Amino acid sequence: RAMMENTDDFIYFKDRNHVLTGASQSLARITIGDRHWSELIGQTDYDIFPEAYADLYYTLEKQVFSGKNIARDIQAFRRPDGSTGWVDNRKYPIHDADGQIIGLFGVARDITEKIASENALRQQRETLQLILDYAPIGIWLQDGRGKLIFVNKAFCTATGISEATFLSVPHYAELIPEAF
Repeated sequence: RAMMENTDDFIYFKDRNHVLTGASQSLARITIGDRHWSELIGQTDYDIFPEAYADLYYTLEKQVFSGKNIARDIQAFRRPDGSTGWVDNRKYPIHDADGQIIGLFGVARDITEKIASENALRQQRETLQLILDYAPIGIWLQDGRGKLIFVNKAFCTATGISEATFLSVPHYAELIPEAF
């Protein structure tokens, strides 16, 4: 009970009919506000989420009920402020004594900040790539063994050698004579 009321993860238990039989307070906060998680019992995702989100979650659950040991996906969810967040959603089967699947449990971890950081890093890399590619001077980067790991467009134009060719050889000396 302490875990369900204090975890930041969205934890839930469902029966074979996709009906909630237990949930964490954090799941309650994003679905029914400040009310207690026990009020989610008896509800389905279609009762507590917008239909488009419920459809995504239901699709993942069908994988579990068809026999998959774990169903996992990065999925969107609506945050309490109305913005879109992202969860790493994992669902696992619950078996009875005879090995029959009688329900599932899931843990959805909020990874919104991680996704935002990855997007910001990707944007920075793309910007840096544009700057390097369109710099009016040749720029290259090599590892400690002489293998080129980056060449910009100006360098390729000056040498007349394509980026793919530069990056494919073990040492730049195979392509560029010492007198160059």
